[in-house]
Amino acid sequence: MNAQRLSQIQEYESRNNEDTHKLEVYELRNQIALLKSTSYDVKQLAIQHSTERAADQAKINELTQANYNLKGDVAKLNELNEQRRADVESLTQQVLSYFLAIF
Repeated sequence: MNAQRLSQIQEYESRNNEDTHKLEVYELRNQIALLKSTSYDVKQLAIQHSTERAADQAKINELTQANYNLKGDVAKLNELNEQRRADVESLTQQVLSYFLAIF
């Protein structure tokens, strides 16, 4: 009877080990699936970040160029303003000279 009982215990332990092994394999497969999906999400986020960064850099370059162009326009307007101021000053002097000559 002891041999039969020992055989039953060994068979039970063998089945128990197989079930434990199957459960561990199942859990590991679930973990692998989760890691794969997380890896995919990280890759998607990296691609999205790269795309957004490239778009941001393009916008920065565009705004930098616009700023440079506007600085040139402001410099031209200041130069034109100084020209007009000089013209007004010259005309004022001419008018004063004319009126002083008349009176």
